[in-house]
Amino acid sequence: MSRLAIALSVLCFGAVYLVHTHRAVSAVKSANAHLPAALMQIHQKSTGCVGFDELEEHSIPLADAFFHHRINKTTELYGVICEYAAYNWPFAIYIVRDGDAANAERMLFADYDIAGGWTGSDVLYNAYFDQETGELHGFSKSRGFGDCGSLSTLKWEDDRFVLLEYRYKDACDGGINTTSFPLIYKRRIIRR
Repeated sequence: MSRLAIALSVLCFGAVYLVHTHRAVSAVKSANAHLPAALMQIHQKSTGCVGFDELEEHSIPLADAFFHHRINKTTELYGVICEYAAYNWPFAIYIVRDGDAANAERMLFADYDIAGGWTGSDVLYNAYFDQETGELHGFSKSRGFGDCGSLSTLKWEDDRFVLLEYRYKDACDGGINTTSFPLIYKRRIIRR
């Protein structure tokens, strides 16, 4: 690989990383919310999630460790970082109904891998919520460059998130156009 190709690869990786990191962090800062104490306790007891003190050891203050959005009049969405990693930030996603954070529901998500097929996960990697579209997005990178992995798009309907689309690319080939990841699942609405 030429020096120019390597330099471009590093530059592209940096751009992809910054876009996804910025989405998560800007969602936090734009929400002007706090993490309710009851939800913080639930999260601290969750298996697979590091403590907030450990995040702060990695220079991630509590204010940057979660995002919050109001979905409708009675429902709020919280995404809380479970672990700090170089390019994949797993978020536990919680739904709080009627302001009752003590009974927050942790969401589960579809996950796909070519070797194992469909499974489930209690985290959504590099998650962010698009307030304009009402969509929750996840991007699990198989490597830091972001040229392989999975992308999921979910939308809140009635009282839950439904999977709209799932893309998965096994081959890490240097192409970072995530819209070209093969479509594994697309929701169809059947009218009766």
